[in-house]
Amino acid sequence: MCLNLFLVFSAVFSFSVSSLASSNKLQLTLENFLEQVKENHQGFKASQNLSQGALERSQEGGLLLSPTFFTAAQLSSDAKKNPLFAYDKVALNTYSLGLSQTFLSGTQIKLSYNLNYTNYVGLAPPFFEGKPMFELTQPLWRNSFGSETRRAQEVLESGALATHFGESYKLKLILSDAESTYWRLVLARQNVKTQEEGVSRAEKIYKWSSNRSRYRLADESDTLQAQAALEVRKLQLQAAQDEEKSASRAFNQARQTPPLQTTNDNTVSESLAELDSEKIKLLDIPKRTDIREDTKAAEQFERASVANALSALERDSPTFDLYASYALNSKTATQGSAISDSFKTDQPTRAVGIRLIAPLDIFLLSKIRGGWQKERSGAELAYQRKLYEQEQDWTDWTRKFQEAKTRFQLSLSIEEIQKKKFFYEKERLGRGRSTTYQVLVFEQDFAQAQISRMQAQTEILQLYARLKLFGDGS
Repeated sequence: MCLNLFLVFSAVFSFSVSSLASSNKLQLTLENFLEQVKENHQGFKASQNLSQGALERSQEGGLLLSPTFFTAAQLSSDAKKNPLFAYDKVALNTYSLGLSQTFLSGTQIKLSYNLNYTNYVGLAPPFFEGKPMFELTQPLWRNSFGSETRRAQEVLESGALATHFGESYKLKLILSDAESTYWRLVLARQNVKTQEEGVSRAEKIYKWSSNRSRYRLADESDTLQAQAALEVRKLQLQAAQDEEKSASRAFNQARQTPPLQTTNDNTVSESLAELDSEKIKLLDIPKRTDIREDTKAAEQFERASVANALSALERDSPTFDLYASYALNSKTATQGSAISDSFKTDQPTRAVGIRLIAPLDIFLLSKIRGGWQKERSGAELAYQRKLYEQEQDWTDWTRKFQEAKTRFQLSLSIEEIQKKKFFYEKERLGRGRSTTYQVLVFEQDFAQAQISRMQAQTEILQLYARLKLFGDGS
């Protein structure tokens, strides 16, 4: 008696644990799956870093107008003989440091301090020279009013932003593909379930037909027809299982499981969301932004090409600068006094001048400028084409989305009708008022209606994922 009670208790306990484990099977929602993709997908993380890095370096052009520090030191010795002066060699050490800055007007200002040590060995005692110096350069042709500097800033900024937007679009593409992969596996699993139900129904019909044929209540051809239908259902089930393996492999590759390795795992242990007809009915076209990220990247590329072309025109122009300098001077035997005396104004050096540098190969210069103009025109056309393609994509995808929803509504109605037709015909077969062939045909129609409905659901969800590419990502 006790043994029987123990066995009953053990069976009940085992069943409870098994049921609890089954009910607690981890469900992986779409949101959680996308988080796994963000966390483990190397391509996603690479594009994320590239996008953020490019955005941060888009301010690099500011360095062109920021103050810069410079310094230099040189120790030299020259033993070359001079016929006019009798000395063994000349030792010359120079040290300099200073600050320079370029302004938006193109003006360049430089403040520096120079300290020189000179020693004519064998002729005279060594001496030091100190020279604080102010220099100003104002371009009058190339880079006049800072035009070349501004173009260089624009090239740096737009080039970085083009990379930023391009990689941002890649992030959306990866997530959109991952979302489609998720729904592909959901469809594959539900298709396997549908095919398993079809095999189960075909087996029952086959057994029923076999029994009727055995007792001479039906013709042998009915049994053969049922057997052929069963084999077809098994073949369809095998194809569905193969597709599930393929979808599972793509699923695991999207979330890169295990991380940082290539996987051939064909199984996904988690349960996934179901294709909810009511939620799908409520899906509507998502809100879009004016310009998609890949179009923004093309826009910035066009901007960079224009800036490059204009910068090239500036760069190849003649240099015609007005410059001026003012320096104070000292010359003493000791370093300390050379530095202190260098700030006295009794020995100034002043200079004002102009500088002209012009290229002479006019034909080559013209050819190069023509090339830049063609690149500029090409970038403008590429951007206009991208705008056109963006609008065509939106129009096509929204149309397909609405068409898919219409097909989905029809597939729901067809599935319900085929279900009623199949079960009604099956009931008639039980009363001997139908044929096995007719039931098999109706069963096939019902199974196909189920698959069509699931395909319509998945198509809607995948198109919805694509339409998100036009959103702001929030």
